[in-house]
Formats: sequence, structure tokens, C-alpha cells
Amino acid sequence: MGSDEDVTRFLTFPIHKTKEDTKKILDIWLSKYNEKGTNRFAIENKKASEVIGMIVVVKITPERHPEIGYVSSKKFWGMGYMTEACKAMVNYLFGLGYKKILIRIMTENTGANKVIEKGGFSFIKMKKVYCEKLDRNVPLNFYEIVNKN
Repeated sequence: MGSDEDVTRFLTFPIHKTKEDTKKILDIWLSKYNEKGTNRFAIENKKASEVIGMIVVVKITPERHPEIGYVSSKKFWGMGYMTEACKAMVNYLFGLGYKKILIRIMTENTGANKVIEKGGFSFIKMKKVYCEKLDRNVPLNFYEIVNKN
């Protein structure tokens, strides 16, 4: 997944060129699992018995709103797994007491934007933001979902 250019094209992290690249990032993620506020989950296709992606709280904003991100293997795109994972993450985070959840998606990433809209998020704005990986400003769509309970 991390070595697939189609998958990583819209992500902020660089493509994994070797297994060692992947091992390094996994080691970092595993080391943070015991830290308070770490919310990183693998997404499994139970039929295929394989990990097909992940969903994560990328950061908590100064206003105390979690911002999520996700990625999935290309062969599982368009099957509804990410919409299901987003809805599950929203329910999980609302269950932890958060009142608003945010996500930013590159405007040109039409598939991811559809996932977010199907997941119940509302479009807030489009804004150009500097992307270090691309070394340029890119248009991002900003979304939110608010807990009405």
C-alpha cells in the first residue's frame, strides 16, 4: 500500500521505496500506541483475512477537535470499506466525548471526497495549503461532522 504510487499520490507521507521504509514507519507507530490520544486502527477485510488499510487521528486541533486521515489498498477501492471505517471512527470518537471531527482531503482526490461525504461529513471550505511532500501549495477540501447529541 505505502509503495503504490496511486495510493500515496494524495497522501502527505512519501512513498515507501523499500521494506525497511515500511518497517521504520511501523516501528514509530507501534512505539506510540501506549501514548494517550493515539487512535490508529488497521482495517481488515475479514473475507480475505488481510489488512487493507488504516484510519487514524492525525492530530488534535488546539480547539480539541480530532482530525482523521485514512488510506486503503487500491484493490479495495470503491467497495465501501473506507466509508464503513470512517463511520466507525466517527462513532468511536463521539463515544470518547468529542463533539466535532475534522478531515482535510486534496480537492483533486475525488474518491476520498466521495467517501467523506458518504460518511456524513459536511464541506466547510476549500483552501490552498503548502504540502511539503510536493513542495507546493495544493487545494484542500475541509470537512467536519458534528455530534448533535
